[in-house]
This record gives sequence, C-alpha cells and structure tokens, in this order.
Amino acid sequence: MVLRFDQITKIEQGGLFFDDGGTEKRIDLQTSADRWWEIHHKPRFGDAILRRKKKNRYCGVKEFGGVSDVRYFKLFDETEEYCFQFFLTERDPVEILPILQDINARINKAGYWLYDWA
Repeated sequence: MVLRFDQITKIEQGGLFFDDGGTEKRIDLQTSADRWWEIHHKPRFGDAILRRKKKNRYCGVKEFGGVSDVRYFKLFDETEEYCFQFFLTERDPVEILPILQDINARINKAGYWLYDWA
C-alpha cells in the first residue's frame, strides 16, 4: 500500500499510526521487524539460536537520499507492505529532510531502526 508522509499521525507505544481515509490504523513495529527479518535476512548457521536471544532492530527500509525524486520508507504488516513516500517535486528538498529525520528519530526512540538502502 502506497501512502504519503503527511498521513502519519504519531509514532508511539511501539507502533506507527496513520490516517487511512478517516480511520486511524496502526502498524506494530515488532511485527514489522519480524517480517523484515523473514524478507531480507540471509540465513546463516546458528541463526535459530541467535534469533531467540537477540532482538532484530530493523523494522523497515528507507531511502532518504539517492538520485530519484522520491524519498520513502517501508514498514511491514503480517500481510501487507506499507510504503510512505514523498516526492521532491512537491516541496523544496530542504523542507523535507527535517521531516524525514524526525520520523527516523521517533522510530529510533521506539527502539527500532530503518535499514538504509542508499
């Protein structure tokens, strides 16, 4: 599901809340981290043991830099992938960076990280 950054209402209590056509929905960051692990992690010997002992900190992916006109980050649900994006052609890039840094900082404060593709 493709969404816009301005649909995010808050990030707290281990979840990201966003407005989806008048209803507020929640993406659980722990569930997103579990799905990220399943999708992106390359299995290695001993992972089953380590997985139980160490919490996966990555709950999604981000691309805040790069050469394209789109800045985005993705979070995961049990069944769906949510892509929050922003087009540089809509605003001055200098205005966008503080918004992205704030979102990233709030996710970090909740105890998770976004894997940086760029």
